[in-house]
Amino acid sequence: WIRIGGYWYPRGGIPIDVFYQSGTLPDGVWVPDQGVAPYRGRG
Repeated sequence: WIRIGGYWYPRGGIPIDVFYQSGTLPDGVWVPDQGVAPYRGRG
């Protein structure tokens, strides 16, 4: 199982989101929510 996350919401710029998950989660492993809010822009 692999999980990669990268988030950058620059002020007034273009949001850059990288997220990838693969395979099934191993038994007995707790993975927290990323907790990243969607990019809302300036409006």
